[in-house]
Amino acid sequence: MKWTEKETSDLIKLYSKLTNKELLTYFNRTRESISHKASRLEIYKTQKIEFKNRSMANNKGNLVNWENGNKIKGGYILTIGRLRSKGKRRSSYTGEHILVMENHLGRELKKGEIVHHLNNNRSDNGIENLELMTQSQHASLHNKERIWLKKSKDKLSEKCKERYKDETKHPRYIPIDIETLMEENKNGKSTKKICEENNISRSAYYDKKRKWLELTQLI
Repeated sequence: MKWTEKETSDLIKLYSKLTNKELLTYFNRTRESISHKASRLEIYKTQKIEFKNRSMANNKGNLVNWENGNKIKGGYILTIGRLRSKGKRRSSYTGEHILVMENHLGRELKKGEIVHHLNNNRSDNGIENLELMTQSQHASLHNKERIWLKKSKDKLSEKCKERYKDETKHPRYIPIDIETLMEENKNGKSTKKICEENNISRSAYYDKKRKWLELTQLI
């Protein structure tokens, strides 16, 4: 539906003053329609209204604002961008954790500043879970975490290998007479059918076959 001159005029006056829900009610249009028109007119919401929209969104009685105005990407909650000090709009969506930190600091983030989630839960944007640091500090922190995680995985892997060195002790071990199965395969029965009848995976079949062939060659 085409916008009338009055609607356009009203949108210019009210877009930076009303919340998402109030705009939807006033114009009786979809959020996409209002947002698209505002973008073409180059009008944007004030910081105050953006924070009000998020506050309303966190109220479960007004989930429509949150659903229409935000999305999740890579675990981060992204919300509609807001005006920067130079009057230029930030990218279409901005991480909520960034806006929460800026509100806490009372200023925009400086170049090179990063907002880190202390518990590594990217959707937990409470200020008590956020820490401001430099890019180098952030990179160093995650690098240490990756090194620690790799060491832990390697250590656990070695323990498992030692524990189940004898494969018959593995809880998922299934005794397989590979010679019999290979004979069935030679007689025309498909590998898929053999695996289904013996409740084993193809990888287990081929692994047993490889080990059996290696053993026969040694003999």
